[in-house]
Amino acid sequence: MQNVNYYLNQVSQIKNTLHEIMIEASHALNEFYLDPKTWDVSLKKDASPVTTADHHCHQLLTEQLTATGLNIPIISEENTEEETAAFKANPPEVYWLIDPLDGTSGFVKGTGHYAINLALIYNNTPIAGWITWPRTGLLCWAYGFQSFTSGCSSFDVEQPESIEHLVALKKQHPLVIYSSSTQNVRKLKVVESLKPIITDEAIVNLGAAVKFCALFQGYGDVYPRLGSTCLWDLAAGQVLLKARGGDIFRLDGTVMDYDFKSGVINTAFVAVADTKLKELPAIMSALNQVHQQLKLKKD
Repeated sequence: MQNVNYYLNQVSQIKNTLHEIMIEASHALNEFYLDPKTWDVSLKKDASPVTTADHHCHQLLTEQLTATGLNIPIISEENTEEETAAFKANPPEVYWLIDPLDGTSGFVKGTGHYAINLALIYNNTPIAGWITWPRTGLLCWAYGFQSFTSGCSSFDVEQPESIEHLVALKKQHPLVIYSSSTQNVRKLKVVESLKPIITDEAIVNLGAAVKFCALFQGYGDVYPRLGSTCLWDLAAGQVLLKARGGDIFRLDGTVMDYDFKSGVINTAFVAVADTKLKELPAIMSALNQVHQQLKLKKD
């Protein structure tokens, strides 16, 4: 395996091409989203929804990434069970990890909260990440290992959705926490545990990886999650956060990594835009208490 700088140099050389790939895929998703008659929805074995748009974007991204000529293996949420099992049995040390439509539930419900995630994994660590928020025309990206190159750009979309409410909220509250759009007992307990630290008005429901775009842009501070997520949900977002001084931590304080051989499900975590956030220890403590309570109740 080449050293990490070799792959970062490769990414740097095709950065603009990767931007174009992500924007093309975003336009494709938006076209589906604005015309529901053009796609169908079904359920996977785990009862999560999957649509025609998921499969179309998966095909587009895998073909375009292959066409870059970097000869890097690709694994996607929409690979077949057999493909994923084979990848898990012998994962390469370097690979592209993609979620072609993160937030399928929001896509189906018409919330506009869906994203495309692309990450480059090197030795279980994400070293490059791109996330688009298609409905707002926002592309966020970063790559690096100890130091990072990063940025945001916008692209034109039909009937774009605004993020001004997120900008305004951050101006009103020094600490803003993003929560998943899913409503369940676990999430309600998390929100309740954070009330001594933050006001209700500063806890924002936002679906999919668009939360990472908001954190990267400085419109929020923390994203805690006790519910299950998969490797492709977080990897790109972690690179964005690292580029601005943040990270994703498990509840034991260790940094999230991506060992595909151990499975695709992540543990509970806290994502922060700034690892020096003074409220972080109190947030971690509160979440650990809730996590333990839920664990005891389940047992």
